[in-house]
Amino acid sequence: MNRRYLLALIAIVACVTFSTGALADGITPIGSTPAPSNGSIIDVTRITQQGTNFVRRDIMIDTNVVADPQAAADQVAGTEGQTSPTCFATPDQSEVVAQYCLNSWSWPAGTMPVKVKYNPVDPGGASVPSALGPIQNAIQQWSSVTPNFTYLFDGTTTAGPTACDSDSNADGINTIAWVDGINGVKGILAQTCTVRNPDGALVEFDMQINSNIPWSIDDPTPPNTYDLYSNVLHEMGHGAGLAHSQYPNAVMYASLNSATEKRSLTPDDMDALDAKYGSIPAAGPYRVVAPGIIRD
Repeated sequence: MNRRYLLALIAIVACVTFSTGALADGITPIGSTPAPSNGSIIDVTRITQQGTNFVRRDIMIDTNVVADPQAAADQVAGTEGQTSPTCFATPDQSEVVAQYCLNSWSWPAGTMPVKVKYNPVDPGGASVPSALGPIQNAIQQWSSVTPNFTYLFDGTTTAGPTACDSDSNADGINTIAWVDGINGVKGILAQTCTVRNPDGALVEFDMQINSNIPWSIDDPTPPNTYDLYSNVLHEMGHGAGLAHSQYPNAVMYASLNSATEKRSLTPDDMDALDAKYGSIPAAGPYRVVAPGIIRD
């Protein structure tokens, strides 16, 4: 691994905490390791380099199907893929009520709104629910957090999610599309691939949704199916440049059970986007930036 690649990986995550007098439900106390998730879906991250660009792949894996999610992620991303650094709270505060994480990938102000297109065609011919409602829901919620970051639905397209190809060929179109399986690996629900240039600016994100998975848009979500609204909302958080939260109730938490819904952003999710693009101050009586951690 060259030195430039290593430095990029070291700098990719910023962890931020809020301090108050009470510990939010489900938050891991400082100095403790989060308990292993019992969710059937986990989101595993891999980072690869394509030319001068870096590609982050957030890969959703069904642990009921896949015995070794890390190995499956390696199959999807390729053996050169590097794991994302883990984001833990730091011992500078005794209690925290938010544990969102930011990576160092951001959309420049001049690219707003970030336009999103949807390819509704299922190449496998399966009967899939429309992702249009989940996409528009995610766009509305993420765009309502701060005026400094907005998505815009830009209609349908015949383009594919090329950023997720093996050569990560960015075509300049942010595409959400159905695919007939993902790299031939069973148990992969979806993956979002964000591309940044050497300056750290996001230039594209694409999302693959596996049409061979039992997706649902019903409410409540039926047993043995996966809620498309929740998963698209999570993955579009990655498209905005967010990493995973340590807060189990957050949409950006890295795990979710089948037949479970997280269709609304929590304050933790909104604070994360506001910290990256918005108006939350870098420091103050109620906010602490973890010392020694690079902050976007």
